[in-house]
Amino acid sequence: MMSHTRRLAFAAAALAATFAVLTGGPHPAGAPAAPPPRPPAAPTPQPGGRTTPAPHVLPFATTGKAPERLPAGPQPNAVIPEGIDGCDHAYGGVGQCIPWNFPPSVKPADRCAWLAAHGLQNIPVHGRDRHGLDKSHHGKACER
Repeated sequence: MMSHTRRLAFAAAALAATFAVLTGGPHPAGAPAAPPPRPPAAPTPQPGGRTTPAPHVLPFATTGKAPERLPAGPQPNAVIPEGIDGCDHAYGGVGQCIPWNFPPSVKPADRCAWLAAHGLQNIPVHGRDRHGLDKSHHGKACER
């Protein structure tokens, strides 16, 4: 059975090693160094000649260094150009895409019929009606 003092020393060593792995910094004075990184495991042979692939170990798990931080994401007030994704977001709701540019074969007078054939009718208009789909100018495009 391990003595109380020995358990405390073991816990302190484990805490120091964890600190070093998480921060990538030096170990506190007197703490043991982290074990050297292990080489990747070889595939394990299985009955029938098959092999089980070696586990995928991420690099930071074997080096003792914390992973690099990801770069900051897009800024909340970044300006995204209109139509960059091919959709005109002045029309429709979440998940609906009214094309920024209709196919060349679709004449302006046939745009609502083309949208209806693709399951889009009574489309809310949230901005300018650049395609002229809201004939009554009351916020609904391509009404039945």
